Amino acid sequence: MRRFFCLGLAVLVAAASQPCSAQAPKSSPKVIIAHKGADKLLVDLEALIKLTNAEQQKQWKVLKGNLEVFLPGVNRTQPVRLDLVPYGAGKIEWRPSIPVSNINNFRNQNLTPAGIPTVRQASSRYKCRGNVYQGFMRHKWGYAIFAEKLAAVPLKIADPRDAIKGLLNAYDLGLKGENLATDAGSIAERRAWVQTQAKELLAAMKKKEGEATADYELRKLLFEQQMKEAERFYVESSRLQIGWTMDLSKMTGRADLELAAIPGTGLAKSIEMLGEKPSYFANVPRSSESILSMRINHPLDDMRKEHFLAAFKAIRDAQVERLKASKTMTDKQRKAGTKIADMVVHLLAANVDKGIFDAFAEVRMNAAGKKTSVAALQTVDGASALDILKLVPETGKAAKLSLDVAKQGEVRIHRIIVNLADDSPFRMLMGGDEILVGTSKDVTWFACGSDAMNELTTAIKQTSAKVEPRPAPFVDLFVRLRPWLEIRDKSAGKKGKPDLRKLALDALKNGKDGLSARLVRKGDKVVGEMNVESDVLRVVGAMMAKFSFETLDDSNKNKKKSPLKLKLR
Repeated sequence: MRRFFCLGLAVLVAAASQPCSAQAPKSSPKVIIAHKGADKLLVDLEALIKLTNAEQQKQWKVLKGNLEVFLPGVNRTQPVRLDLVPYGAGKIEWRPSIPVSNINNFRNQNLTPAGIPTVRQASSRYKCRGNVYQGFMRHKWGYAIFAEKLAAVPLKIADPRDAIKGLLNAYDLGLKGENLATDAGSIAERRAWVQTQAKELLAAMKKKEGEATADYELRKLLFEQQMKEAERFYVESSRLQIGWTMDLSKMTGRADLELAAIPGTGLAKSIEMLGEKPSYFANVPRSSESILSMRINHPLDDMRKEHFLAAFKAIRDAQVERLKASKTMTDKQRKAGTKIADMVVHLLAANVDKGIFDAFAEVRMNAAGKKTSVAALQTVDGASALDILKLVPETGKAAKLSLDVAKQGEVRIHRIIVNLADDSPFRMLMGGDEILVGTSKDVTWFACGSDAMNELTTAIKQTSAKVEPRPAPFVDLFVRLRPWLEIRDKSAGKKGKPDLRKLALDALKNGKDGLSARLVRKGDKVVGEMNVESDVLRVVGAMMAKFSFETLDDSNKNKKKSPLKLKLR
């Protein structure tokens, strides 16, 4: 067991290190990851385990005992730092800086058992040998600093703590990335590097057995678009900072994000567009009973317009292929379904062409457990949604369609009653089988569940009030996890991983299962935050206890093989 965990240090030093045939481009971003240190980590992990039940809490002794194997010779009070260095030819190296209290204990009781024997070459320099890791270690400033290249650990190396003081003053764990080279040549060099990696990843994608061609093409397209988004952030960001901290007095967690772009780049122009116009739905408040509250008011630049249009077409093609393959639909139903797919794409494409993506959704659950859902999407040609609605009965999906059952202002409200089983995921999700659809020139509305008509008309009235321009998030999300996990558990039955769902449901039991996230533009930066409540942290603690019992606890005779796969060169 000790040998297994000694390999953990080898992972830290070597798992992400790879042979480097070319020097790092001068344009490479500077990326640093830092944590406050072993003492803080142990305190936080123990706090997570203490949130769980009595049986799960017994695993803390097992976990702590195994974690201690990492720590001989380590200074537990000082921060740990990792520098991520990309190289030419697609290689990446992590350069760890590990605080040490006793270098000899660290070498003999930590590195050597982990398969990293060291030989002293100079007063502060060591050669790392063995099959696990080959490189150099510099002992300076109370740190063991590792690198594959000797030039990366010079005698006059800076104190690893200098660059992370501000980060760790605010957070327990933080990441800071900076593109210091911002000239056109450096931007082009970074772009060429990341595009090489994207091509290799894309080439590795293969069609799954039994996967429809259109589904494969859609999956491939979406992955390619994700790579292009990642490319823009990697190449055109000037600064990215992410931080995580736990409030042990309240047992809550918080993650912060800050992003700035290189002036004049496409990313900078995209950020400038954010928050220019208030949302059409700015006056629709969040319900105190919300289990989901979402607001997105994100203008689309040219790159994202292109991505959305291509994705809509691919989604349409995949849906039409499924319709053709259906053995239960008639030709008339397939024809209607295809026409609906075409019309929906046309409606959404018109929005994209105007650069509009403004939507909201509210799902609340009352004390009796009844759900009400209201959602809306600002549209360029909202009236065309009525033409789509009229075709729905022809697909065989609707039992009854009633047009113009009510009107609120310029919004015409229609009703669809769908024929669904009581255990249908959609019925459980939406709170009923009656769907209200509101159509108008500017907005398409949806509502379902208990008291849906009243909720819908109230929301429509709220949008008629004047919206005062004010700084507002362009993404604002709040969700309670337990109700959605319950729906997933009931609909999935024994499929998937019911044991993990049960574990999570048991942890999400005290009504503190909220997760919220916000993104807002402040000047030329994007600032974001995510907050999690104690029940969400309890899920993490329960997962830790499960992992410990199944893989580490010697008292468990049915102990499974660890899912960790250590790939060491």
